[in-house]
Amino acid sequence: MTLEGPTAEQLKRMREEIQEDPEMVKQDLVHLRDWLNKQPHLPHHMEDARLERFLYGCKLNVERTKRVLDTYYMVRATVPEFFRDRDPLSRDIQFSFRHMHYVPLPVLTPLGYRPTLLRLADCDVKSFDIRSLTTRIVMSLDARLLEERCLNNVMLVDLEGYTMAHYAKLSPTLAIVRKALLCIQDAFPLRLAQLHLLNTPVFINNVINLFRPFLKEKLMQKFFFHCSGYESLYEHVPREALPQEYGGTLGSVAELTERWNQKLVALRPWFLHEQLVSKSDETRRPPGGRSTTASALASGSEAHGKDVQTRPALGYPGDSSLVNGAPSEIPHRGAVRTAGSAETEGQTLRATNFCLRLSLLDVKLRAVDVSKDMATRNVLVGMQFSVF
Repeated sequence: MTLEGPTAEQLKRMREEIQEDPEMVKQDLVHLRDWLNKQPHLPHHMEDARLERFLYGCKLNVERTKRVLDTYYMVRATVPEFFRDRDPLSRDIQFSFRHMHYVPLPVLTPLGYRPTLLRLADCDVKSFDIRSLTTRIVMSLDARLLEERCLNNVMLVDLEGYTMAHYAKLSPTLAIVRKALLCIQDAFPLRLAQLHLLNTPVFINNVINLFRPFLKEKLMQKFFFHCSGYESLYEHVPREALPQEYGGTLGSVAELTERWNQKLVALRPWFLHEQLVSKSDETRRPPGGRSTTASALASGSEAHGKDVQTRPALGYPGDSSLVNGAPSEIPHRGAVRTAGSAETEGQTLRATNFCLRLSLLDVKLRAVDVSKDMATRNVLVGMQFSVF
């Protein structure tokens, strides 16, 4: 699959937005190359074209580009569960290909944004694997960095077919989910303009509120909800840029996904080489630099090169970040809270209680025939979340 580039008009608008100066870009690239060569813990092999795409994705902000580059390499060294096996022909990635649709769509929006679609291909919760899906997403983001300069992105997440058990697997109380958020939010120079949630359930606000402490405030302001139909979506993403299932003129989701998956397979030699060389050596990080690993970042004190207020975890069920019974720290990006405060403890307990409700509600809903008793389903959902 080839990702269509911007039109002349779109390219002009994008350059005006970031006030692009070709001569300044050249100077910034020389500076970044010099900076990279002086970092003993970072690889130095990134080609100029990809380095320029990092700079462009960071809106030509050199210091931000440095932070993203550092995080990009650091997570590859310290979150091996997402980066140790990037073979598109491996069992795990092929499993994800079969059970999840994830595809950057080939046509840009009128504003020059790249839409990407994520949706279930198989509603069985046993097929919903966060680790392999995250690996596949970061592989796709890497593939895009090899091909296009993209100023902004539009994410389309279709929630049709999701059960409470799916949402429980996505809970930010799980360390693997927090690590995935770190790798996708902070380790790539791909900015997000809009996040559209399609076919949203009646309790979606409760799910979003659970994630709120772990997402950047700017990101929260970019959410759009589409409960039924896609007319409101067309205001942002026209039919010409959408698959057939959403009233669009592109091919089917399955066809588009297969074409993108084959692109990843074609890049197999590059992925296998990169997983060996594109990672930091944290033992050689200069004194005074960021000293925490990605796993620590995902559960604590720093994100995207900035300090974040932290608080002790209270021991989330199933959280592998607990070591010998000692709680790790999890980040809070909202108002400053003191560790152990009643408000913080209450929020954590509500999150834990929420996950328990997800599991219990899923059992109840499985007993309800959706096609014949939607009213009963809605009543159960409302009762379950009425006091959250």
